[in-house]
Amino acid sequence: MYCWDTDAHGEATVAIFNSVLRGPAAHIIDLGVTRLQAKTIDKLVVDVVDMISRVHRVDIVITHLHLDHFSLIPHVLDKLDQSIIGDVYIPGIPLEPLNIRAVVLEVLAATLAILDATMLYTTGKGLESILRRLRAAGKGIRLVYRGKKINIQGVFEAKVIWPPINLNSSPNDHSIKDYISKQLIAYHEQLMRCVKCLELDERFNILRRILEHSLSQEAYIKEHYESVINPEELLSELKKQNVNAEALSKCSDELRRGGIEKARTVISKALNNFSLAIEYYHDGDLAIVIPGDNDKRVLDYISKLESHRGSTSVIFMRGAHHGTYYGKYLNLFTPIVTWLSRPPQGCRYREDYEHNTLLKVLKANEFRKMMLLADYIHNNLVVAHLHAETNAVKKMFMILIQR
Repeated sequence: MYCWDTDAHGEATVAIFNSVLRGPAAHIIDLGVTRLQAKTIDKLVVDVVDMISRVHRVDIVITHLHLDHFSLIPHVLDKLDQSIIGDVYIPGIPLEPLNIRAVVLEVLAATLAILDATMLYTTGKGLESILRRLRAAGKGIRLVYRGKKINIQGVFEAKVIWPPINLNSSPNDHSIKDYISKQLIAYHEQLMRCVKCLELDERFNILRRILEHSLSQEAYIKEHYESVINPEELLSELKKQNVNAEALSKCSDELRRGGIEKARTVISKALNNFSLAIEYYHDGDLAIVIPGDNDKRVLDYISKLESHRGSTSVIFMRGAHHGTYYGKYLNLFTPIVTWLSRPPQGCRYREDYEHNTLLKVLKANEFRKMMLLADYIHNNLVVAHLHAETNAVKKMFMILIQR
């Protein structure tokens, strides 16, 4: 596991999985910053590419589509050999209830239109850069749901825990459906006004239409826990409508003034709760927990869905919403190392994470980069080596635990 202090409010995590028979593979689990500065982009992208330069396959897991989680993905993909590029995984859109499905479609399409325009204007690389690389590699964008299992080199497996296909699936508990619905409806109209203000209506309509089409194969989704967007199909649609340079300039100006940024921040509270929560296993043993940016209410609800399981030791857990959220789902795990990408003063639930963590809670601003190496042993003993680099000091921890 590698984690970086982005120094620009972001998330950057890379997991490398070693397989003797099939060679190493990597999952980039979010890579983005809010402040798109050339110095930060160049340094972080070069470092990430260097870490994954010797793997045989790289898949991209974007827990949710916000700048601080995916804005650097096109820059990394441009530097990778086409032969090792895998799929991109993003959260699925619940099929039911229909009112939530419709609003999530529009909120997601609007957010993508605004963020894509912002990335294009700021760095020259946006959604189309990602799509071109995926098309060349023959891969796709996969919208995944709870129940989806992703095989990694035959030995490792990722399991999607959230979001679900159907928010109506728990008839005795309507609280989470009502909670999320209230959030979405409250901010939907505000986001639509942003799209119109930035003159991104046409781009929004294209993205909404493609996302809606991806949900049309309901039988396939329910059987495979995923829907797939063909990069070629979306590229051909986007090429019909060039982003207006004047509108992009206006977008950037509005963002700097804070009006649209403030609106987007409010909207993000709704999209955060459709983040991917994903668990990684080695040979059936849980090793890594990524809860996304889901808030306490959703994490508490996920714990009900996972009530059949007891407390489990894991090697690595990432804090929810950069460490600012905590919930009962995270109480199910005792990690060796927990990573919080928000500086210590911003971690409201720091004590909860420290109480449950066996070895070390690491927070941004304490070091530049963290590397956690784990050696799996057949008798369920795990040796974990942790290297944390500060400005002047290198620390090493080693622990041998019985799981």
